[in-house]
Amino acid sequence: MTKLPLATILTATLTLGLATAHDAGQTIELEMMTIGYWHVVAIEWARDEPLSSATSTFDGRCSVPSDYLAQGYAEGLTFPTGPFTSETEHCGQLIWEEQDGERLLRGRLTTDGFMTLRSDDGSVMTASYSANESSFDPIMGVFLHGMHFTVESMTGVPDLAFVEGAIRMTFVMPDIAALLTESVPAIGAGHGTVSFVRDATD
Repeated sequence: MTKLPLATILTATLTLGLATAHDAGQTIELEMMTIGYWHVVAIEWARDEPLSSATSTFDGRCSVPSDYLAQGYAEGLTFPTGPFTSETEHCGQLIWEEQDGERLLRGRLTTDGFMTLRSDDGSVMTASYSANESSFDPIMGVFLHGMHFTVESMTGVPDLAFVEGAIRMTFVMPDIAALLTESVPAIGAGHGTVSFVRDATD
């Protein structure tokens, strides 16, 4: 089966009306849905020791004291742009609680995140991200991680200039410690919108 380039897919999407025009046709809003997995590629701990509870700003890279600075890799599918891979980097803060005298890892937060997402045809989307939502589901035995992505740029859309975008994702993982120390992936799904205007140079 022949793969269509991103420009062709987006043009068809806009033409079919899956994007909604606002402000007398000046702004076009493209709905996006995504699913994929993420895993750690490299991680630096505040005390060169995993899960020690030590924190650092990593020479000012992190805006708040953080347990680690992680580089990651993601792969998945985004509608309507198709398959993607992405590289990420973020600061992470772990959430601990005491239970019966035992220290338990019960969540993680994310700040100062940056992502570069590449579609199959070389088109690129960049975004900053953070996560201020973290919880543990004792019934399912999984951790939930709520991510907020602010799209900074997006190329590859014919005749349109990028304006802004936001995507919210929820990642699920059975074990945070394994995610951060053994490259066990987290699986995520999300939904959002990206806005464009007609390219004034056309």
